[in-house]
Amino acid sequence: MSSSDPVMNRLDCFKRSDGLRETRVSEESTLTQLLKESPFQQLFDLSCTRLERTAGEVEIAMRYTASVERSPGTRQYHGGAIASLIDIAGDYALWAVLGYGVPTMNIRIDYLRPASDTNLRAQARVRRAGRTVGVVDIDVLDDEGRLVAIGRGTYGTKEG
Repeated sequence: MSSSDPVMNRLDCFKRSDGLRETRVSEESTLTQLLKESPFQQLFDLSCTRLERTAGEVEIAMRYTASVERSPGTRQYHGGAIASLIDIAGDYALWAVLGYGVPTMNIRIDYLRPASDTNLRAQARVRRAGRTVGVVDIDVLDDEGRLVAIGRGTYGTKEG
């Protein structure tokens, strides 16, 4: 199946009986490669550490770099970097289920503690992948497994 999306053209795609495209993505390295292709996402050092397509779950790691600092030298993450991690993880959780990228409709974030001098992990789980709307819950944890932020993203799931 051919697609106008160059990312999808490189992946093993097939059309399901319900008309949706599905992508056979079994390796975290494939998603890590995709994370590094977006100019915006290149601002962050992102990698996929877990991908469970059938469960609609992904884990994306963000390695600490100076580009995510709130203020120079603080080693504290800017809230916008954490928000981006949440949105990206939510989007890719639905992408893993649907086989195509989806636009963000809304995102809500509760910041629970400052993230300082640590790497972060966003654990995203699809709650619903409906015909027009998808909902994903995302937890962000630090190196010690402490909850830093909780997010919920709502995404448009209609292809095209």
